[in-house]
Amino acid sequence: MGAWLSNISLKYKFWAVNAVAFATTLLLVLYAMHLEQQVRGVSLGQVFGERFGQYAMAVFVLMLAMLGASQLLIRFLLSQLNTLKDVMLHVEKTGDLSARVPLACKDEVGQMAAAFNAMQAGYQRVVDTVASTARQLDSGAARLASSMNEVRHGMLGQQSETDQAATAINEMSATVYHIAQHAGATRDLSKTTDTLAGNGREVVSRVQQSITGLSTGVQQTAEMIQRLAEDSQKINGVVSVIHSIAEQTNLLALNAAIEAARAGEMGRGFAVVADEVRNLAKRVQASTDEITTMVSALQAGTRDAVDFMQESSHKADDCVQQACEAGDALAQITEAVAQMRESNTQIAVAAEQQSHVAEEMNRAVVSIRDVTENTVRQTVESAATSHELATLAGELNKAIGQLKL
Repeated sequence: MGAWLSNISLKYKFWAVNAVAFATTLLLVLYAMHLEQQVRGVSLGQVFGERFGQYAMAVFVLMLAMLGASQLLIRFLLSQLNTLKDVMLHVEKTGDLSARVPLACKDEVGQMAAAFNAMQAGYQRVVDTVASTARQLDSGAARLASSMNEVRHGMLGQQSETDQAATAINEMSATVYHIAQHAGATRDLSKTTDTLAGNGREVVSRVQQSITGLSTGVQQTAEMIQRLAEDSQKINGVVSVIHSIAEQTNLLALNAAIEAARAGEMGRGFAVVADEVRNLAKRVQASTDEITTMVSALQAGTRDAVDFMQESSHKADDCVQQACEAGDALAQITEAVAQMRESNTQIAVAAEQQSHVAEEMNRAVVSIRDVTENTVRQTVESAATSHELATLAGELNKAIGQLKL
């Protein structure tokens, strides 16, 4: 029902209102006749026959007045609405946003016209602002496209430099890694050398102790041989005494034999004993001579042994001194190796840290390269977008140019 009424022209709507008013008037007339019939107490036909002309004339006059008033109102409203419609159609066809509805009335149609004029003014301001913005957007899009091209070329150059930096850092990382490996190997060799030097120092210390003990033993042996030489001198003195006693015994035995020979038969037994004593004395003399020869040889040997022992003692002292010097040299070598190991350890640690730093730099440069690639891609996309934006801005300017501000 509402949709059907909304599709009917305003003129026909007024006619429908007039028809409803006419029907309502007829019903009121019939109701008035009914009231009169009840008041007068006559029949409805009598009242209708007597009052029909009067009621008909009243209804006719009333309907004429209503139709005239409605037609005037319809003409007035249609005139204003047609003016509003004509301006709207003109704006729709020409895009003239400066067009206004020339209505100054204060009724609803005038309010609609004022609202339309205000809407036109608002659209005009908005489109004017949009036009200005579109012009600025067109200029900015052109500058942005130029800037994006420059940025793209710069980012491509930066990408190339970043690739070179990444390659250089990779090579530096590999070099630092090899340095760290060599430093670690040198550190291990230093540890081995330190261990060997420590072992050598211990060996030299033991050799020094052994040579010191040997020197002490040689000195003690030399002293013993010296005492042996002194004892041999004493033996030589004892042998000289025994030899002297043997000579005297031999002389005494010879004298006893002579005396026994003089005694004749009575001294024969004593002569035999004297001969035996003399033989023993000769044997003692011979033995003492042999002992003297042996002691002389022993003394010569002990002198040679003493000389050799003294020479060996001096050589042992020299060996002890050289062993001490070798121990000191090994101690210095051990200290130098320890310092070298410490330096190699520090170098290895520094190389490892530098390797880690190089790896982090490599990762950072790779990340920068990836970001640069993404930036280049986004810059290309932004350049394409800026071109599209410039195209759209141009189309917007063309579309706005079709409007009349």
